[in-house]
Amino acid sequence: MSLKGRNISGETTHLEVSFDDEITDDGRNNQEQTRSMGKDKTMKKIGNLFLKSEADIPLTVRDPGHLNDFVKVSFEDVFAEPDGSHSFDAIWKTSHIVFMESRLCCYRALTSICAVPCALYWGINFACLSFDLIWWIQPWLRSIQVILKPLASICIMCLKALVDPCFESCGKFLANIRLNLSKDSNGSTRA
Repeated sequence: MSLKGRNISGETTHLEVSFDDEITDDGRNNQEQTRSMGKDKTMKKIGNLFLKSEADIPLTVRDPGHLNDFVKVSFEDVFAEPDGSHSFDAIWKTSHIVFMESRLCCYRALTSICAVPCALYWGINFACLSFDLIWWIQPWLRSIQVILKPLASICIMCLKALVDPCFESCGKFLANIRLNLSKDSNGSTRA
C-alpha cells in the first residue's frame, strides 16, 4: 500500500507499507528472501519475520547512549606508581600490555560463551515485563481507578457535610478577632 501526503513544511512525502504476499513497488513479492527498504537497506526474511541486514547493525558505536561509560577501565585507572617508586620501564610497559590484552581476551571469551544466552534471557525478561505491564498491571490499575472514583465522590460528600461546617464556624469566629496596636507615651507598643 502506498500513501502520499504532505509534511509540516509542505513537501510531498511517500510512505510504503507492505503486508505479507503483497507486491512492492519494484514488482517483487514479499515471499522472496530479501526485501528492499530504500537506498542500501535490505531486510532478510526468515519465515514471516523480516530482520535488518548486517549493514544496518552498528559495529563501531555500540553504546550510543553512553550507558556503560563507568565500565571503561584502563591500566592507569588501576595501577599508578608515585614519583619515588618506579619499576623498570620494560616491566611497566609489559604489565600495561598484559593487563590490557588479558582484559580484552577474557572479555571476548566470556562474551563468546555467554552473550547469546544472556541476550536470549534478557529478551525474554523484557518481553515478559512488557506483557505484564500491558496485559496485567495497566488494566488492573484502570479497574482500581474505576472502582475508587465513586468512593472518592462519597468521601468528598462526607467531608463537605461533616468537616466544612466546622471550618466555616472557626473561620467566622476567627474573622471577628480584631487586634488594635497603640503606642504609649514612652514609645512602646501595646495590644
